[in-house]
Amino acid sequence: MSSNNEWKRHLSDPSSNPELSWEYWNGTGWWKLDVEFDSTLNLKSTGVVQFEVPTDIASGDWSGKTNFWIRARLVGGDYGRETVTVETEEEEDGKKTKQTIHRSIEGIRPPSVVQLHISYSVCDAVQPTFVLSQDSGSMRDQSDANRTAGAIVEAFVPLALTLGRLSHTSTPTASSAECPPDCRCHGEKGAGIGASIVTTGQPSAAIQPMTGRALFIGLDATVSGAPVNVLLLVEKEQDHSGFLPLKIEALVADRFVPIVADDGTRAVGESGLLTMTFAKPLTRGELFGETLTWLRLSPRAGTDTTQWKPSLRGAYLNAVWASATETLTRELVGSSDGSPNLTMRLARPPVLHGTLELRVKEPLGDEERVALRKDDARRVLSDAQDLPGDWVLWKQVTDPGDEPATERVYAFDEETGEIRFGDGQHGMIPPIGRDSIVAFRYQRTEPPKPGSEIVPANLIAPRTAFNLVSSLESVEAVTAADQAAGGAPPESDDRVLRFGFPRLRHRNRAVTPQDLEDLALQSSPDIAQARCFVRRGFIRLVIVMRGKNPIPNAAQIRELHRLLTAVAPPALSEQNALQIVVPSLRRLRVGLTLLVESLEHAGALSEEVKRRLIALFDTTTGGNDGDGWALGVQPNEEDIALALIDAKHLESLIQVRFVEVADDGVERMWPAALKPVELVVLDTDPMRIEFVTAGVMV
Repeated sequence: MSSNNEWKRHLSDPSSNPELSWEYWNGTGWWKLDVEFDSTLNLKSTGVVQFEVPTDIASGDWSGKTNFWIRARLVGGDYGRETVTVETEEEEDGKKTKQTIHRSIEGIRPPSVVQLHISYSVCDAVQPTFVLSQDSGSMRDQSDANRTAGAIVEAFVPLALTLGRLSHTSTPTASSAECPPDCRCHGEKGAGIGASIVTTGQPSAAIQPMTGRALFIGLDATVSGAPVNVLLLVEKEQDHSGFLPLKIEALVADRFVPIVADDGTRAVGESGLLTMTFAKPLTRGELFGETLTWLRLSPRAGTDTTQWKPSLRGAYLNAVWASATETLTRELVGSSDGSPNLTMRLARPPVLHGTLELRVKEPLGDEERVALRKDDARRVLSDAQDLPGDWVLWKQVTDPGDEPATERVYAFDEETGEIRFGDGQHGMIPPIGRDSIVAFRYQRTEPPKPGSEIVPANLIAPRTAFNLVSSLESVEAVTAADQAAGGAPPESDDRVLRFGFPRLRHRNRAVTPQDLEDLALQSSPDIAQARCFVRRGFIRLVIVMRGKNPIPNAAQIRELHRLLTAVAPPALSEQNALQIVVPSLRRLRVGLTLLVESLEHAGALSEEVKRRLIALFDTTTGGNDGDGWALGVQPNEEDIALALIDAKHLESLIQVRFVEVADDGVERMWPAALKPVELVVLDTDPMRIEFVTAGVMV
């Protein structure tokens, strides 16, 4: 190797004739360096120093740094000398003289290195230890191919061709036997120490590049067996029914092969679970610069894939749908003394709807036991652990008074935990027995604090880590992937009065658009308004939330959609048959001209006016009737006047102006009419007020 060192310095006196010795450190001492060329004139001007790097050069510690060292040492001449001047001065008496010595270093001009550039050139052929190529976002180790005579080291492989190779079973071939420019192999293919480099900018006839859109999911874990769940959270739900069925493949032995899968995302059009079964273990591969286990999702063949544009917020392996509930088992409820209308309570209400498994111990004969098990094998449990005898499952109904005397039924208040049996004429009386009524299983969740409608389970935020009460095999940790939603508090008296009569009408079945609205409203107190629009081929349900932000989040929409499709006709379960959408917001700023007695009340009146306007446009308690400012309702001067009619210190409302505030803060004219799906909300800076005193008006 040779080295070129470029120096820049202040020129010194040419007559000083400095002489340098170039030396290097070999670990034991400084040794003379054989310089082949030196145009620096002993560091007196800019130039180049060229030498062969010694093979025994070693690192050493100098000036507090460990490095490889080369030095230029001055062995003859100099870069200028000090100038000494002596001045002699006689004293006034003429008998004494005074001498002054002046020393000047202006003539000394040492080298001053302004810039130093070091370059290397390979003079002898050396085989590199490692050869790495980076193409299509992936790094490949081609060291073995480089050491093999006649082998081909590919470069500049297009991503589409790389993905195409993973989709076919044929092996790639070189696209050209030509050497790239400046390979310096002199046309000797397979000779020497290296392999040939072949660019593959054009695909060979054996491999076709991949075309169309595809979604690649890389997993850190190596998955195998069945079933394997991946939760896909969609940023914006879209209609992808035209791309079904989705083609799902996995990377196995450097090839993407189809796998058996259940797509709960409808071609990644909505959040859901992707459940997969793998006949062969997946192999890790490098794609896009990451070595992972890869899945490939692509639309149905023959579709226009340019319109398939899924948008994901996250993908989570080993995901399941879960509810924030506590399961209680084997709770002793009480004994039966044979009296009618027997009443007792569970220990820990409220109880989630439909989760109570209540059994009564009965003395059954063989024929009666067989008859009860005819329709349901689990109707009778015999000799359960620590509970000998026959335990019969009883059925929960709205009112035992509506049932025949032979029916094993009970009424259950899920909020209070009260259980009420029949009187023998309407509904059976549990047989007499001690400790004969047991709640084998029921589920509950933490209720809200008294006076609050905020369900604690709904406050679980994304990425929240859970503590497992009991260990699960092969489960190390549990984390919430998305915001929790769907929980509702026990029914308050007000909500019972509000939804009691509609519940008698729809019986928890969605048959009409009004049923959908009522079921949505009663599903959660967080929902302030629900408006249903019937369109040709689908139903659109607009949801408005209570609070400052009327827009429901994705989790709330997903849970409401799941609840409604469970009680609606099967036709509404089709893709986009039931569309739950958010309202279009119109941000309002109100301009007011107010007449006051004195300007000293302006501050207090401004705060009062702002408070009343916020209350007027509240989605839950606003409006003139206190039922919430409704969807599609246009504000007018009468609404503002009615809201401010008894405001203290306000003499008169002179003028009202409405302006719309765009997302960028620019004001524009308020529209003459609103669409039914549009909602008026106050801007964060909701009003502009001008005050006029009575004296000015006169």
